[in-house]
Amino acid sequence: MTTEREAVEARVEAYLAASGGSSPWGSDDYYARVALAEALAASREGNYGIGAVGVDVADSVVREFRARSAMVTGVGVVDHAETRAVLGHRSGSPSSATYLLDPSWPLAALGAGLSVYGTLEPCPMCVCTLTNAGAARSVSTCRDGSLVEDGGLKTSDGAASVLGAKYTLQPRRWRMIQQGLGLRFELLVTTDDELRSLSWAIFAVTADEIDGYLARRRRSF
Repeated sequence: MTTEREAVEARVEAYLAASGGSSPWGSDDYYARVALAEALAASREGNYGIGAVGVDVADSVVREFRARSAMVTGVGVVDHAETRAVLGHRSGSPSSATYLLDPSWPLAALGAGLSVYGTLEPCPMCVCTLTNAGAARSVSTCRDGSLVEDGGLKTSDGAASVLGAKYTLQPRRWRMIQQGLGLRFELLVTTDDELRSLSWAIFAVTADEIDGYLARRRRSF
């Protein structure tokens, strides 16, 4: 019998197969689809369905650093998708793909430096990683939480706080560094509603199970 998780995974796989080539190389949609493929792999490995890709542009050479959540199958300390993508870039690990920047690609999206695309708005740990690594741009396919009032305080009702009005929930010092870097946190602008809905679905179908696992586990190091 097919589980809900397997059904969502099948939908994502079918979408990726059917939409291959629909997004031009170098576009935000293209890299958002790469991140979704990583999210699918993460879900099938038993982790949060979250994927990311770091895209580094230097001297007209593009290098991709693809990564995915490994909070269950990895060490489970910094095994978030975007953090792993940044660490791959900063450590000098071999990139997942390397190619020349084509002048016909939308250069506004691929400015010099490191851009990180994630299926889900980055959590505080990933935001700190992006900030300390000197990233230039963060593009999220989906939001993770809205700004709400809780006990007289403003907070995020999800696990992230960088998009829109939630941005001011970050420590002021972080925001000063980000502004100095020109680091931008953006929600993906796309007409592909299925790309956004499936990026959320692959996370949502895994979230409760793995949240519970992380809340119960005890590890010694």
